[in-house]
Amino acid sequence: MMDALCIITRYIFIFFKLILFKERMLIISTIRNKYLIKI
Repeated sequence: MMDALCIITRYIFIFFKLILFKERMLIISTIRNKYLIKI
């Protein structure tokens, strides 16, 4: 039971990390586009 819980929590953690990374990349790309427009 504990092993399954550990695996589930690990997968959830990786999933959240991936989502945060994608969101961060989107924010960086939008900021970059704004700066490119300014320059």
